[in-house]
Amino acid sequence: MIEGKYREIKDLSSGSYGKVCRCSVEGELREVAVKVYVKKQHDSDGEIRHFQCECEALSQLQHPYIVRLLDFKESGTRVDDMDNVTNVRYAALELAENGNLLDYVVDKSMDDRVVRYYFRQLLQGIDFMHNSGYCHRDLKLENILLDNEYNIKISDFGFATSLRGSNQDNQLYDCKGTLRYMAPEIFKGTGYLGRSVDIFALGVILFSMKTGRPPFMRMAAAQDPLYSLLHSYQYDGYWMMWDSFAQQSGFELPMSFKNLFIAMICYYPNSRLSLTEILRAEWMLGEIASEREVQNYMQALQKEMELCDQEQFGKQASAQSNYIVNMKNEEEFDIKETNDVINDVHQIEDKDRGHLIHQDIEDELDLDQDDAFDLGDELEEKSEDLEEFVGHQEENKEEDYSMAQDNAKSLIFPRTEEIDTNLCTVYADKICEYLMEYSQINKLKVFFDVNDFTLNFNIPTDNGIKYFGMKFEFVGPEDGKDPAPGVETRNNYKIYFLKDDNLDEEEFKDIGLHFLEQISSYI
Repeated sequence: MIEGKYREIKDLSSGSYGKVCRCSVEGELREVAVKVYVKKQHDSDGEIRHFQCECEALSQLQHPYIVRLLDFKESGTRVDDMDNVTNVRYAALELAENGNLLDYVVDKSMDDRVVRYYFRQLLQGIDFMHNSGYCHRDLKLENILLDNEYNIKISDFGFATSLRGSNQDNQLYDCKGTLRYMAPEIFKGTGYLGRSVDIFALGVILFSMKTGRPPFMRMAAAQDPLYSLLHSYQYDGYWMMWDSFAQQSGFELPMSFKNLFIAMICYYPNSRLSLTEILRAEWMLGEIASEREVQNYMQALQKEMELCDQEQFGKQASAQSNYIVNMKNEEEFDIKETNDVINDVHQIEDKDRGHLIHQDIEDELDLDQDDAFDLGDELEEKSEDLEEFVGHQEENKEEDYSMAQDNAKSLIFPRTEEIDTNLCTVYADKICEYLMEYSQINKLKVFFDVNDFTLNFNIPTDNGIKYFGMKFEFVGPEDGKDPAPGVETRNNYKIYFLKDDNLDEEEFKDIGLHFLEQISSYI
């Protein structure tokens, strides 16, 4: 009995921080999930902070798609069957009776209509959370629960924090999350935006729901064979493997889905789509299942799982250990609490690119990957073959830069100062945002009214990567010559739009003029 009012029925999960119990409420005909933290003589700051963060966030977040906090206590008691009394912290939460999304996703491609149904619910819950001033920082399939009507309940807010950050500068610095879902900028140690890392995790979730597999082998780092392809804009190689897998598995990966996924997990945070842009994306505007259709679909999946042989069911059951609580004995870690090994763990060769050697992280922090939700042997072999095929080097930044230069040679004017952003963006209006966030605009100001310079960009389109550039030629305030065709004049500059031969004229014009409109106030 917990605090004299929650009678334990069964344990739902357990881990390093405690356990979650299914409980009946004394004197009431209802059940709840109670998260129990056993108080020790010397509790770590992490354990206390995890409990406090979750209770504080959930007390402020009342939304249909966020799990409800019903009761909590910092100093409570638990009495076992032998009348032994234990001091505990506890939080009583609404019970989500139908497990979590991971239960239904492992090795399965969900119907597109159902994926859109759930992803819209998820976006609504996250949008409410962000508008309330919080970010989650540990979004993953295990933390998306399903209630008795199969609606989602976002759970486990132990890593949730204010979007403003501790310095009130909108920057977060502590390294928190679950390895496979963590955005690359989290590992840099130079600050990151809460909204952006949640968007990245949503991209991983979307991909996993669609394919039944995670998009990377282990993590979003240049040394990961699959992420390295995305990191260096080699999308053809990345999708070659997944298109083959999709064909063998009986589903399709349309270009509209690929573009949406890429735009959610791209390396540069400010190039990622906003929640509103995700909702408006072409793939998200497709057909959506009705509530009744979703319930029937999920019930059918449940029956399938029940019919699985004992070995397979046991494998799936092992993936369900995080029913509500994130237990830190697997992929999750809090680097802030392990300052003594940060340097050894990170092994960052180039801090600007967030390079990590994932094996060092696993060795130092004893991290294990969840074998119930991985690529599988066949896909891992294919990803390693792709890595060899691409010839991706460890000096990833230099290789990326060299590749961009080689592919865009026709765009580069001689005797000009080059500012190669090495930017890959789906939407032209993200270019200016990127320049501003990464202080690239300050580089431009150095050259304004001084000399000529060029900008080069990598633009993904339905037909692959296109290369787009602009040359800024200083002409001075008294230049009265009419601009040549394809040239715009702004302030003291002539601006030439450059493109490769394969970029469609109309597409090129839209990109160039939109960018010019965005940046015109700075030149």
